[in-house]
Amino acid sequence: MEVCVIAKCTYKSETIMFSVSSESSMVDILKTLCLRFRGLQLGCFTLRYSVPNYPSCFLETDSDLDLMRTFLLISNEKTVDILVKDLCGISEYSGDFCVNNELIACEKGESLCSSTVEDRNEFLGRSKRASAKPLLSNEWETYIHHVGQKFDGGAEEFRLKLCKYALEVGFNFLHAGNDKKLVVAVCSNKKLEGCSWRVYASRCEATGSFVIRTLNNVHTCAGRIRESKSKMMRSRVNSCKTELKPVEIIHEFKDYYGIDISYYHAWFGKELAKLDIHGDESKSFNELVWYADASKYKGQLLCASGKNGNQGFYPLAFGVVDSETEENWTWFLQHLAFILLPMGRVVTFFSDRNQGSNGGVGDCWEFESKAFISDLSRDHYANAFFKGMRYGEMANSLAESFNNWVGVFRDLPVLPLIEGIRQKLMVLNSQRRFEAEKWTTVLCPEMETRLCENAEAGRTWAVRRSNCTVFEVFADYSVMVDLEQRTCSCRLWQI
Repeated sequence: MEVCVIAKCTYKSETIMFSVSSESSMVDILKTLCLRFRGLQLGCFTLRYSVPNYPSCFLETDSDLDLMRTFLLISNEKTVDILVKDLCGISEYSGDFCVNNELIACEKGESLCSSTVEDRNEFLGRSKRASAKPLLSNEWETYIHHVGQKFDGGAEEFRLKLCKYALEVGFNFLHAGNDKKLVVAVCSNKKLEGCSWRVYASRCEATGSFVIRTLNNVHTCAGRIRESKSKMMRSRVNSCKTELKPVEIIHEFKDYYGIDISYYHAWFGKELAKLDIHGDESKSFNELVWYADASKYKGQLLCASGKNGNQGFYPLAFGVVDSETEENWTWFLQHLAFILLPMGRVVTFFSDRNQGSNGGVGDCWEFESKAFISDLSRDHYANAFFKGMRYGEMANSLAESFNNWVGVFRDLPVLPLIEGIRQKLMVLNSQRRFEAEKWTTVLCPEMETRLCENAEAGRTWAVRRSNCTVFEVFADYSVMVDLEQRTCSCRLWQI
C-alpha cells in the first residue's frame, strides 16, 4: 500500500489539506495551490515546510520534495505543515518557481485554470499593478507553526509571539489557561461559530523553555483578514527612541507595520519603554548619594559652558537641582568658582537671566563689571560701553549649543541623564585629543586662520611706534593700540 503524507498548507489565514504521495511532483503541488487559493499566482510565492527543530525548510524543487518525504518517513510523521509566503508582487523574482512555471507550460501543455473560467482582472488590462510594501510584521505569521516548537524565553516569549501571530494573520483569541507553566489559547469564535483553532503550550522542566504540545492551526470560522486595528494590540514596547513624540510613533507603526494604534497606546507604550530601559524616575534620585530630595519631578539641569582654544564649546560643569532658585544657582556657582578662581583668569558670564542666576553670580564672584541689566545702565547692555572682556562673544548661543547637545537625554530620569552626558563628554574629549595630536601650527587651527586673515587685512595699514608696547595704526582712521594692556581705542578687542 502506498504511503501518503497529509500536507497542511497555510496561506494568510486560510489552510487547505491534500495528500502527497511518492508520485507527486512540485508541479502538482503548485498547480493545486494556485487552484485552491484565490489570488495566488505562480511565480509570486515561496514554500517553506516545518519539522521538529527545523521550522523553515526550503520546498522549491522535486529534490526538496523527495527529501521531505524521506525525512517524514524516517521520523514516522504522517502530516507536515507547509507555509505559503507571498513575495508581495515582486515580478523580478527569478527563483525556481519561475522555472517551474515554464515546466508546466512545456510538459503539461495546459493552463492552470479551466478555459471556461475567466479571470475578472483581465478586463482591467495589462497595466502594472502597484506592489504591496513589505512590512516589518510580515514574518510574524511564521511565529506559530508546528508541534514541538520551542520558545527559549519561556511563557513571556510565547505569549508575545502568539499575539504578534494573531495580529498578522488576522484573528483574535482567548486564553483558556494562562500561567507560568502552561498557556492554552482558542479562537474567539469558538463559542459562536465553533472554530477549532487551538494551541496548547507548556513549560519544559528540563530546559525551562516553552514547548507547543498540541496545535490545530486550521480556522473553521468565517474567513479572516488582517485588520489595521486589532484587539490584540498591547502597550508593550521593548525599546524606543525617547525623542519620538506619540504622534510620530503612530506614523511609524502605520508605515512599518501597517497597524493603526491610538494616541494612548503610543504614549503609554513609550512610558513603559522608558521605565523598562531607564528605570523608575521617582527612584533614580536614590541612586545618587549627594541628592536627598524625595521629589518625583525631573528638576532642572544647570550648566556652565565655555569655549576651548579652537572655538569649540566645552562644558565646564553641570548639575541637577529640584528647581531653578537663587539658592541652587549659588550652590552651583560656588562649585564652579572653586575650579576657576585658583586659575587667576578673567571670567565673563553670559546668562539668559533665568530665575536666581543674577544673585548667584553676584554672591560667588567679585567682578569690576557685571553683564546684567540690573539698573539699566548702558554698560550693562551696550557692547561698546561694557568694560569687561567679552572675547568676541555677542550672544549666549553657547548655552543653546549645550542644550541641543544633551537634548536627547533631557526627558530621562536623573541617573541616565547624568550618565548620558558623562559618556558624551568622554567621547568628545577623546575625539578632540586625537584631532589635536595632528595639529602642526603654534595656535589652534581656528585661531591660526583668524590671525592669518587679520594679518592679510592689515597689510596696507601704516604703523607708528610710540613706545615698546604702544602703537598708532593708520587705516581708515587712526587708533591707538596697547599690546601690554591688550586694548585698542576702537574698543573692538574689548567687545
